[in-house]
Amino acid sequence: MTTLLLLGYVAVIVISYKGAVIALDKSGLL
Repeated sequence: MTTLLLLGYVAVIVISYKGAVIALDKSGLL
């Protein structure tokens, strides 16, 4: 249970991070 919760938390962080990087790239800030 704890492991699944941790994996889910990490997955959300990675997805949001990649989304932010893509947004910055499209904005031309990166």
